[in-house]
This record gives sequence, structure tokens and C-alpha cells, in this order.
Amino acid sequence: MKDEMKEFLQSDYIYWSDMPKDDRKTIFSFGGGVDSTGMLFEFDRQGYMPDILIFADTGAERPDIYAHIEKLNKWLGDKWGKEIIIVKNKETLYDECIRLKTLPSLALGFHTCSQKHKIRPIAKWLRANGYRNIIRIIGFDANEFDRARRGLTSVENGKNTEEKGIDQKIWFPLIEWGKSRKQLKEEINEVGFCASRSSCFFCPANNTSSIRRLKEYYPELYEKAIFLEDNAKDKMRGSVKGLGRSLNWRKAMQQQELFQLQDMEGVQTCGCINW
Repeated sequence: MKDEMKEFLQSDYIYWSDMPKDDRKTIFSFGGGVDSTGMLFEFDRQGYMPDILIFADTGAERPDIYAHIEKLNKWLGDKWGKEIIIVKNKETLYDECIRLKTLPSLALGFHTCSQKHKIRPIAKWLRANGYRNIIRIIGFDANEFDRARRGLTSVENGKNTEEKGIDQKIWFPLIEWGKSRKQLKEEINEVGFCASRSSCFFCPANNTSSIRRLKEYYPELYEKAIFLEDNAKDKMRGSVKGLGRSLNWRKAMQQQELFQLQDMEGVQTCGCINW
């Protein structure tokens, strides 16, 4: 770990050797993707499992992510007597966008999707169950120091009002362990699992390759995403061209089909789709 990184993370950052002996519970914010899955198995190798494992469901994950969580829960139950707790808002992110005839906030240049549909339901569950002094475990990998720094700064400055009333310390184990996403994928495969990038099926951050895979493997979800894009046409003006902000999904796929582009990286060596 670089010296400047280590120095910055000294403030409210927890190291494995400094795990507190007070009543703070460790809360693993499980994301469903490669980083959090890899971290789960690394915890197992070290003979430790966090007190609470919790996943905020936007209601819009791909079916393979839900199946992955179900498989992990079976493994966790058999080996650790635990499960990943799933929390969510009453209204899904997709239904909210359809009702408001809008696009996900990322397509409009904002980042409120995670705030409302990830952070809020987890914080609500923690308060309701009496977890107000916690160590939050976040799965940013060793190459995501900037994301970790922004997240830590946000907590230190109390910027996230959704978590009001929760006293928390932050721990980024993958940064401490120096684990990259490439390493994690290999280690996940070694224990007989497979993991892919987790996101809403209509996430504006999806590139054209991911959109094409969605259309090929989950055509019904692709059509729902296109309907969402069409439904929000009044929002698509200026720099906002479509779901991808500068990328209109419908037009992009029509253009790719015109040139019959082939995707040579659609499947991982383990046989799972490479999102």
C-alpha cells in the first residue's frame, strides 16, 4: 500500500489488527459482484465472517446476480450458519423511473440512485435492528483508492444524511490486503464459484458490449430498458441522448446490428457470462 494512501486512511479507517473490542458490529455491505464475493471467500480463508452481511436490492439486478446470492446463502448457511440479508425500498428503481417518466440519475449526471436505493434501505434496517455503532466493510479493491478516499471523506464530514444516527468506522479489506479484481476472479473460480459485475440491468454505466449481452441473454430485460428509455424521451435533451447519457441504447444497438459486430468476450472460462 502506498504511503500516502496509508496515511490518509489512518483517521477513521480500521485495520484487521485493530479490530475494536467494544460493542461495534461488523456490517458487510455485500454488492453482489466480484469484489464483495472475493472478499467473502477471503474472510472464510482467514477464519472470520462479519456479524451482518446485507445486500440492498434495487429490484433491478440481472437474474444471474440473484441466483449467485442464493447459491452463496446456501454455502454461508452450511458453513457459517449465516445468510446475506436482503433489504429494499417498497418501490423498485425501475418502477420509480417509469412512474416519473425519467432516467436513472446517473444518466442525468447525478448519483442519487445508490443514495436512495442502496444506502437508505440498509441504514433503515440497521437503525430498526439496533445497530448504531458499527464497522462498515466496503469492497473497493486495491485499484479503487480514490473511491475509498471519497467514501471515507463523506463519512467523516457527515455528508450522508441517510445514515444519521449511525456511528460508523470504515474498513476496506481489499485495499489492506492488496487484492485486485483480476486476483479475486481467479480465487473465486478456485473455490467453485463464479462472479460478474453487479448492476441494474438498465444502468447508464453499461457499455455497448454489456448492452449487447443483455439483449442476447436477457431479451425481456433489454426490452424493459428500451421502454424505460423511450418513456423518458422528454428528459433526453441537450447532452442527454439516452440511458447512457451520451449513448442512446436503441440507436446504439441498431447501429451495431447494421454492422453485425461480434462479441468475442461474452463468456468467462468458467462458463458464466462476462458482464
